Amino acid sequence: MVDLMNNTIEKLKQIKLKENFSPIRIGLIGEIYTIIEPFVNLEIERKLGHMGVLVEKSLSPTKWIDHHVKKISPLVLKKKMKNTNWQNLI
Repeated sequence: MVDLMNNTIEKLKQIKLKENFSPIRIGLIGEIYTIIEPFVNLEIERKLGHMGVLVEKSLSPTKWIDHHVKKISPLVLKKKMKNTNWQNLI
């Protein structure tokens, strides 16, 4: 495993970088599933990356949770959890 890692590092060091390269930057926006799931978005991020485009996603699972879940006040969340029948979820 260590040999594989060392060989990979050596191969990566041999890649020549383009000096003063400034890629086009494109932002992906939309519903979270279409942004993060390659099958659904027809692998647009990979395709653009192969063309030298820097792709930035407007959403990630972490951002989605921060926006949708953490907004719920602790009091509302506690009330919802209290009213949940946890036995039906198992």
